[in-house]
Amino acid sequence: YYKKHYWDDVVFWDARLVHTPVFEVKWDRYFAQFVSPAADSINKELDRFLLMAQIDSTMYQFLISKCIDQYMNPSIMGQDAVFIHLFEKYITAGKVNWLTKEQHKYVYDRAYSLMANLIGQQSANMQLPDTANHIISLYDVQAPYTLVCFWNPDCSHCKLLMPKLDSIYNTKWKNIGLKIFAVMVESGKELWVNYIQNNHLHNWIHVYYTEVLQDQERKCNQPSYRQLYDAYATPTLVLLDADKRIIAKHLTYQQIDDFLTY
Repeated sequence: YYKKHYWDDVVFWDARLVHTPVFEVKWDRYFAQFVSPAADSINKELDRFLLMAQIDSTMYQFLISKCIDQYMNPSIMGQDAVFIHLFEKYITAGKVNWLTKEQHKYVYDRAYSLMANLIGQQSANMQLPDTANHIISLYDVQAPYTLVCFWNPDCSHCKLLMPKLDSIYNTKWKNIGLKIFAVMVESGKELWVNYIQNNHLHNWIHVYYTEVLQDQERKCNQPSYRQLYDAYATPTLVLLDADKRIIAKHLTYQQIDDFLTY
């Protein structure tokens, strides 16, 4: 009953509401307490409100700008699908025409970085050389779970994470059949191999995103693995199921462990 009557007496085409301290707080409370955090539920609600708000350009611009900012980099995993919904239904349809050139580029680049790695989607295959220059395909990894780890032995955060990741892998994750597909993305091969040996990371699948491959992708105007996995920072962790569908991403190793336990 409360949800049904929550917006009584609120007129979504009255732009004066935007300038009050009440409306945005009421909006945030509604989506925090009365809407399921699943992307489909949020999309349905947003479409309803944006349809009413389109009567007034100020209210419409306020709401859709707020939603783009919120869901472009959401605090809840999987809600980036809301941003993709807004991008496809409103932005590419020409219903958001106030973006500057820089904002336009940022929004489009962000959308193209998220489209290929939404929760539930099939991950992009990777065929990369290992330490012996043998090509390893991600899709050939047979495991109930595969943790893709983008890392760099020169990265200070990676240096802290890798031993902890190896410890929890050997203690718990190996027992459930999980395999780690570790993609080195930046440093030279010698530094990479030495780090693996010195830290005894012998039970992982190690592959190298070579500069030659990166150059080939740029020349052919192909999306990089960074874009396909939204892996612009190191370390980045992406958890796949047995069919290589993305089931968790951009979590800490502790959150990955909680997710696997659940």
